[in-house]
Amino acid sequence: MTTAKRSFSLANIIVLGITFLVLLLLTALGVTIYVRVKPLNENQFTDKLMTTMRLTDSTLAAYFNGISNSTQQLSIAVDNYAYDEEALLALEELIVESNDDLISASVSYMDTEETICYPDGELTYSDVDSSEWFGYAQDFDGMPYFSPVYEKPDGTLVIACALTIHDEYGEINGVAAVELLAESVGILVGDETTM
Repeated sequence: MTTAKRSFSLANIIVLGITFLVLLLLTALGVTIYVRVKPLNENQFTDKLMTTMRLTDSTLAAYFNGISNSTQQLSIAVDNYAYDEEALLALEELIVESNDDLISASVSYMDTEETICYPDGELTYSDVDSSEWFGYAQDFDGMPYFSPVYEKPDGTLVIACALTIHDEYGEINGVAAVELLAESVGILVGDETTM
């Protein structure tokens, strides 16, 4: 037999037909699986992403609420202790020492242009008065204001939470503030998203 006759023999045609049919069936099976599984994977990814975002959102809300509560404690203390510097310093120390992310707590009075701060010297009245958050806190009277990230003179990146304080006539008399490390927010978000 010649080579041309062998390549068109009945056995070769059957083998080629079966091979073609198997390839066609495998391709159809792959397309069917892809079409069925793709929406499931996308739905699972969307569900996991939504869960992660909800968890991160609630964690950040709780974290910033805790920082806000610290600032409110300072604001309330001014009303209770007036200008008792020792009592304010003790409260500021307690607030800073109870949270590793806080680097300072302060109360700044506009009428006397003084700042009572723990740790001592961390913030002066000129630092506070020239800061952007000092003015915004007064605009947000009664609501905690969280500043954008800013850099301290030593290079530390911080966020301030500021809240107005009032005198005995209900007029704005200054601002209570706490400063927290900006990296702590990044670490918190990173921990939540990896979980």
